[in-house]
Amino acid sequence: MLIPGATLDVADLQAVLDLLGQAQVECTALGNRATHPLDDQAIWHLRAHRIWIAGETLTEAVDPPLPSPAHDNVATGQDPLQLMTAAMEKLLALPDDLDNHSLFQGRLDTSDALAAVRLHYA
Repeated sequence: MLIPGATLDVADLQAVLDLLGQAQVECTALGNRATHPLDDQAIWHLRAHRIWIAGETLTEAVDPPLPSPAHDNVATGQDPLQLMTAAMEKLLALPDDLDNHSLFQGRLDTSDALAAVRLHYA
């Protein structure tokens, strides 16, 4: 969705980062509560890391960069899939900027992280 002359709203990007940060914390908490280390523990921690990568990439989409997500977040039992889906929807609603490589890469990274989380529910 290319909107000529549209600029990236920092508040909208921050909303995406907030969702990603919470999803990262929720995935880590699920991994920490896993009953068998070879079952879900490593899988949820890997998913949390993929979400972290997406968030870190997106922090660079504006100048000056935004702070990293999930600094002070606490696990609240929210569903990581719902958080990731909401983050992806908000991210896709942001205007395209063909010169903003961090935004482009962040969309790819977020899509990959969403797909990884979605695999758990398949």
